[in-house]
Amino acid sequence: MQPSWQGPTPTSANPPNRLRRFESEGFAISAEGFNVQRQDPVRAGQSPITILYLTSPPGSIPPNVSVMIVNFPGPISDYAARAKEAYDSGVARILNERTVSPNEWVVEYTGPLSNQSLHAYSRAVKDGDNVYLITAIALSYQWGQVSPKLRPCVDSFTLINSSEP
Repeated sequence: MQPSWQGPTPTSANPPNRLRRFESEGFAISAEGFNVQRQDPVRAGQSPITILYLTSPPGSIPPNVSVMIVNFPGPISDYAARAKEAYDSGVARILNERTVSPNEWVVEYTGPLSNQSLHAYSRAVKDGDNVYLITAIALSYQWGQVSPKLRPCVDSFTLINSSEP
């Protein structure tokens, strides 16, 4: 059974409550009910990763939303094409995807993670030479229970002082 598709609203007529601002990274996101953690860059030149965790049983992979800033000077359509190529190579199975605007692409997919099945919902938002990749991830068996919390968090992502028109 395929999940019902609900992408983010292209314009935010009703902004989410209690957005947490990450000024140095240039975004805000609803973090209510999440534990926020920052991971230092793995490689030189990479941005820190902001991760918002939901609580989960010990030893379990916690459902989470991550925000990564990826340097990508091309258009969002090129970014989406490259991501789809990677997914099509067997990394994941796309359930739904669509271009929301000239600067935004949304995708929902499933795939393996450490011998477990994972479900993800991602937004790629273009700003200047960067793409903000906002991804909710949970184990497939958890998705039905936690997606009502994860999806709105991803959809609440807002750029601060965007360089895009």
